[in-house]
Amino acid sequence: MTDMMNNVIDSGEDTWIAPPNSKSWVLDFNHVTNGNYCLKVNLYAAQILVHMQNDCWTQASTADADSDGVLDADDMCPYDPVVANDANGDGCEDVDDTDGDGMDDDWENFYNTDPYVDDGAGDLDGDGVSNLDEFTNGTNPASSDTDEDFVNDGVDVCPLVWGDMANGCLTPINLPPICDIYFSLEMNGMVISGSAAIPAIPPMIPGGIGPQEIQVPAGTYYIIAVCTDPEGDMVTATINGVTIGPAATATVGAVINITENVEATVDVTVTWTDGVNTLTGAISITVAGGTNFVPDADGDGYTPGFTAAIGVMSLLGAAIAMRRRRL
Repeated sequence: MTDMMNNVIDSGEDTWIAPPNSKSWVLDFNHVTNGNYCLKVNLYAAQILVHMQNDCWTQASTADADSDGVLDADDMCPYDPVVANDANGDGCEDVDDTDGDGMDDDWENFYNTDPYVDDGAGDLDGDGVSNLDEFTNGTNPASSDTDEDFVNDGVDVCPLVWGDMANGCLTPINLPPICDIYFSLEMNGMVISGSAAIPAIPPMIPGGIGPQEIQVPAGTYYIIAVCTDPEGDMVTATINGVTIGPAATATVGAVINITENVEATVDVTVTWTDGVNTLTGAISITVAGGTNFVPDADGDGYTPGFTAAIGVMSLLGAAIAMRRRRL
């Protein structure tokens, strides 16, 4: 079923096996507002469309559940049988405001303002906020500091929530940046594609989270960290001593040389910061199948990090691969 703007209101399907050669359905649509609607039915036989029918009608509900003379479609209180004190005709009992100052009598009685005198412009607690504005804002007209954060309601930007700043609001929490770890064969270039080997690498926690592990076959690889901030802050990332940033996306990498015949583990350290939060994570890289990586010739376990543009490295890698195939 759709409305006249072709928005789907309800839908469904049912199946029957003939014989019998006909079947009837009764469709109920609850809480449909007044307006124009259409019902479209498609009949399939063995997944072949054999008939279509589209019928439209005007919905004009006459339901009045609480018998108050206001139709349910227009009744803001459809189960409240108001028969009096409903000047605006919304089906709800009007709130008393004897003095017409915009503040409910019950509210005035509770806070000890005068329900029989128009005192909306008054300021019971002397905080610079009128009684009527206190009523509208939901603050306490009998307290100059509703949220008790030692900031007067008249200057408190967040008067209903305790705050630790001079404007009465809480210091916003700065979310830390996130780093995803990728790797690619050196011959393919410094390429970032597909799923991250370690998405959102967790920071190391003493006695808790330790190094993350990546296992790959023997070869030479780029280990790449791609760091961004969920709030859009500039990020600086460092991998094994090489730093990139600050940048909206800080991408930094290192080349790892791997052989199969010597047992070792290559450790990579990643540090990332947005200027407020500084985190450090570690990666242990081993050879898939149980044999471990070995450091490169100079014994430091990695070639210094790369800061070249990813796009350039990718093109160079592709060119080298093509030339090798042609040879």
